[in-house]
Order: sequence, then C-alpha cells, then structure tokens
Amino acid sequence: MRHLIFACFILIFSACNNDTVVEETTSKTVEATENLVDDAKNSQLAEAVTDAATVAKEAGTEAIKETADKTNEVVKTMTDKASEPKEVAKEEVVKEKPKKKRRRSKISFEAKSWNFGDIRDGDIVNHDFKFKNVGDAPLEVKNVTATCGCTQPSFPFLPIAPGEEGVISVTFNSTGKINEQRPTVTVITNGRPSIVKLNLEGMVRPKL
Repeated sequence: MRHLIFACFILIFSACNNDTVVEETTSKTVEATENLVDDAKNSQLAEAVTDAATVAKEAGTEAIKETADKTNEVVKTMTDKASEPKEVAKEEVVKEKPKKKRRRSKISFEAKSWNFGDIRDGDIVNHDFKFKNVGDAPLEVKNVTATCGCTQPSFPFLPIAPGEEGVISVTFNSTGKINEQRPTVTVITNGRPSIVKLNLEGMVRPKL
C-alpha cells in the first residue's frame, strides 16, 4: 500500500505543464487514494492516507503549476534565442600584397611644332625634334610616319634609357608645294603617350 501512495506522489510531480493534465492527474490521485481508504482495514492508516491525499491535492497541484511555469519560462527563453538572428561571422580581410609599380617609359619633346618660315619652291629644309625619356624604363620609338611623301622622318632604332635624350629628324622637300604647308609627323612609342603628333608649317613661294 505504501508503494501505491508513493506512486501517487510521483505521478503528481512528474505531470506536465498542461492544465488539463494537472486536473486529470490530481483527480486520478484523489481517486486512487480514496480507493486505498475504502480498502484499508486499519482506520489510522486510512486517516493518514486521507490526510496525505489532501496535502497531495493542495501541495501537489501547486508544485505541478510551479513546475509548469518554470518549464514555460525555459521554453520561451529557448524560443527567443532560436528566433534571434545569427551573427554573421566576419570574414577575415585578406590583405593584398602591394602591387609593384609598373615601370614605363615616357617621351617628352622640347617642342612639337616647327615653323620653317618662307621658302622657295624646290627648297629642302631639315629639323630635329629633340626629346627626352622622362620615364623609368627604356623608351623604344617603334615607328614614325608622315602625312605625305614630301616629308621624310628618321628616328633612333635603339632604346633610349631613362633620362637620356634623342631626336626625330624630319626633312621637308618643298618641290611642287606652293603656298602654306602643314605636314604632320606621327611618332609611335612603347611609352606614354604612345602616339605623339609633330607639326611643321611654313610658306612655300614660287621660284623667282
């Protein structure tokens, strides 16, 4: 019989936090206890069991509710934590190695135009366009072209070291070129700028 009483208490304190289950558990405990009382032959034991049932009904129900409240609190806390946005792990910024500065040549002319003045038809004039490599890599003059066959340019074929100077020589043949003339020479290099325009200008007068 004692085992049954203990089983009743265990059933009370192990009940879940559902109000319906609390009522059912308490009711079943009282019912079981009353059955014990009816079957008990010893009146003192029956009285003790009845008192235990009353205490169990009052204290047990309260304990179950307290347990249910604590359970609800824990569940709520876990739910809140689960709903919190997860912190995104900060990706480690990979420090890029500083890029090496690219070395390049740079051509710089003292002057990009030359006025040869007044000349007579058939006269030939020459001019040197001086330049300097102001870059930090060897300068290569890849090609030099003119707008017409009357103008013949020449240029250095060997690379010009940084800080060194060079010339683009231009020859203008005025034969058959009467009046104002403006031939253009285009210089192509491997540096900056890659294309440079050089201009000649002047007046070609007829022969006397």
